[in-house]
Amino acid sequence: MRRALATLLLLFPLSAAAHDYWLAPERFALQLGQPLTIDLRLGGHFVAEESRPYQPSRTESFVLVNGRGTVDLKPHAVDGSTPVVDGVVVDAPGPALIGMERDWIDIKLPDDRFTSYLKHEGLTEIMALRDREGHRATERECYTRGLKSLVRVGDAEGPPVHAKVLGHRLEIVLLDDPHRLGPAGELRAKVLHRGQPLVGAQVTAHHRPGPDRGKVTTYTADTDDAGIARFTVDPPGAWLLRMVHMVPCKECSYTDWESYWTSFSFVRGDMRGSKRSGSKR
Repeated sequence: MRRALATLLLLFPLSAAAHDYWLAPERFALQLGQPLTIDLRLGGHFVAEESRPYQPSRTESFVLVNGRGTVDLKPHAVDGSTPVVDGVVVDAPGPALIGMERDWIDIKLPDDRFTSYLKHEGLTEIMALRDREGHRATERECYTRGLKSLVRVGDAEGPPVHAKVLGHRLEIVLLDDPHRLGPAGELRAKVLHRGQPLVGAQVTAHHRPGPDRGKVTTYTADTDDAGIARFTVDPPGAWLLRMVHMVPCKECSYTDWESYWTSFSFVRGDMRGSKRSGSKR
């Protein structure tokens, strides 16, 4: 059952209403025993504008998955803290997947800004539906977010946690390990909406040469009949895959639309010792 949350009336520019959240580890490559620090970043086009504090009331799950199983990170996070995790020691070598799912938030947008938001996200089916059924002066939307990040501890191989399904309402599942891809390697990213493949969805990939420097290059790809989008992730550096999925909620008394946001951050190449992806420039 959906939880009742406070409503936010957004009267500021569209860019503020269409921001991504992503998990930004201080280091994507750690030595065994080196502490893990994670920021929750808010921004657009893989350029962070601020770090968001940990909010237990809005955090449904926050976990780390590695070769030894699943660790609940919520007991290691402090209400209002930035970074959201600081100093957690990962006790197993190999890859580690961090995942966070955030609870629903209600917003309201005037018609013009809602229309611009749909265009920006490539939500053509929702645009066509509104054209057929008519526009409201104010659109009510509730949204939720599922966030992932992949780090590596030491040089040892480990289980394919990059492909772990965490059960987020919307999530990107990497079918290929970005750490093991060869030159011009194709990365397959499967999108699941409530556990089922999402077909015909636009996925965006942002790339920058370094975790906190360099020009951001953006690519898009649509998911196929199996819910898989494909990207050539040859350039080394930091990557962020992200997308938005929206559905009408005609029987809902509390909203007109439900939207689901997801992101997955990782690196390609040797980024040992590199710090935060998407830091404010």
